[in-house]
Amino acid sequence: VKGKHVERLVSVTYQISPRYDIYDAVLRKLWGKMAEKDWRTKVKALYILHRFSADGAPEHAAALKARLRELRRTRDPKRKDKYFNSKQLLAGESKPENMKFRAFMSRYAHYVILRAQCFGGVFDEISAEPKVDKKKPLKPITNTALRGEHLEAAVLLFKAGLACQL
Repeated sequence: VKGKHVERLVSVTYQISPRYDIYDAVLRKLWGKMAEKDWRTKVKALYILHRFSADGAPEHAAALKARLRELRRTRDPKRKDKYFNSKQLLAGESKPENMKFRAFMSRYAHYVILRAQCFGGVFDEISAEPKVDKKKPLKPITNTALRGEHLEAAVLLFKAGLACQL
């Protein structure tokens, strides 16, 4: 995937209001590419999803996460299985010369889909300011809004990211 093409796609998220759902068509198209037989096409589509989730406009992060979660629960009428299904994503030719790349793709797919579902581009979920309750005393400045599920997801994501090597 050429960087200039990906940058053009991702830049659209900064130009369009977050009120518009741009991700339904984008995610369906990316899934169509991920469901193809060629592992190179699958990895390119995963990379584009990675860039959308990591570099897209922060105002669109919630919409991307919500749409991806929704599609993962939805049946793809063309392929008769759910969107972003790991089994279908990993289907394709298993030849000795591409086994190493398919193993990488499996780990990378796990990482990208987990990241896109759990966190926005700049991990706002973790870095958000703690909510202030005027009825309770102020908490120390070291306090964060970090919740247990964010930590668990971050640990899973970190492990999945570290596993992505050839």
